Amino acid sequence: MPKVSIIVPVYNAKKYLKDCIDSILKQSFQDFDLILVDDGSTDGSIELCRAYADDYARINLICKENGGISSVRNIGVNWAIDNSDSDFILFIDSDDLMKKNLLERVIISQKENNADIVCFGFEMVNDNLENLGWGSTQATDFEIFNPDKRFLPLLPPYDYGDYVWNKLFKKTLFSNISFPEGMTFEDTYTTYKFFNNAKTVVLLPDRLYIYRRHSDSITTKGGARAKSDFFEATRQKYNFISENYSGLSKNAAAGFINSIAAILKQIPICDKSNEYKKLLFEIRGFILKTPYELKNNSLCNGEALIIIDKLEQGINSYKMYRTKRELNKRIKKGSNTAVGLVMSIKKRLFGSKNIK
Repeated sequence: MPKVSIIVPVYNAKKYLKDCIDSILKQSFQDFDLILVDDGSTDGSIELCRAYADDYARINLICKENGGISSVRNIGVNWAIDNSDSDFILFIDSDDLMKKNLLERVIISQKENNADIVCFGFEMVNDNLENLGWGSTQATDFEIFNPDKRFLPLLPPYDYGDYVWNKLFKKTLFSNISFPEGMTFEDTYTTYKFFNNAKTVVLLPDRLYIYRRHSDSITTKGGARAKSDFFEATRQKYNFISENYSGLSKNAAAGFINSIAAILKQIPICDKSNEYKKLLFEIRGFILKTPYELKNNSLCNGEALIIIDKLEQGINSYKMYRTKRELNKRIKKGSNTAVGLVMSIKKRLFGSKNIK
C-alpha cells in the first residue's frame, strides 16, 4: 500500500492539538508518517509536539520562526519530498480532526482508480464539536473525472472547495508549485494548479474530515486585505479555467460569482476606505464585462444571483446618472456637439419629460 505524509501546520494551537494528533494516530490505515511544523508558537504547542515526537518514531517535528501558513506548508511539503519515501501528501489543520477511516477510504479509492487526487467531504462543527448542520458536498455518489472535467470538484455544482485539507494529493504534483507566502487564502491560489497537473481526480461523497469553524476565522472576519486576496485568487482561478477549458466556463463563472457575492455580503456598509473602494471597482469591472449568460446561470446559488442582480442594477443606474449629467454639462457649455443631437440622445435615453 502507498505511504502518506500527513502535514500539520501548528501555531498556538495547544487547546486543540492533542485531539488533532490523536485522531491521526488512531487511523485504521497506519502506513503514514506525520510532519508537525511549528510556526513559532508561544503557548506550549512546541512542548506538546516534542512529547509526541519523542514517543512516536513516525512523527517528525520541524520548528521555525513565525512566517505564516504558506511558509509552513511549503516547508512541510519540501521535507516530505526530500526525506520521506511517501507517495502522497495529506494536510490537516491543527484544530481539526480526522475520522478513523479517512486514510483507509482515500487510499483504497486512490489505488482502485490510479488517482492523482482524491477529494472527500467534511463535517463542520463549532469549538465544542457540535455539528453546525452543514459542510461540503453536493455529490451523492462516487465519481471519477477525466482531464477535461478534472476541475469540477472545485466548482459548482460540486463545490468541494479549494481547501487542501479535504484532498489527498500525489506527491509529484508539488514538484513545481508552492504556496504563495504573505498571502491569505493561499490554498485558493494553488489548489487549481494541482488539479491542472493531475490526470485522474476521484470524488468521494463520504464526510471524512471534521472542520472546526471559529467565529473569528479569517473567512468570516478578515479585513479588506483578506477580501482582496480572496477576490484576486478566485479571479486567477476563473481566468485560468475559462481560458484553458472552455467546456467549464459556465461552472467557473458560477464559482467566481458565488465568491464575489460572499465578499460583498461581508464588506461593512460604513467602510469607505481606499482598499474597499479599489476592491469594489474591480468587482464592478468584472460584472460589466461578463456576458449575461455566464453571470446569470443556473449553477450560481440563489443568494448570489440576487446580490449580483442588485449590484448590476446599481451600476446601470449610476451609468444613466453619469450620462445624463455629462449631457447637461455639454449643453450648458455649448460644446462642439450639436445641441440638437444632444437633445435627441437625451430624449432617447430619458424621455421628453426629463429633458431640462
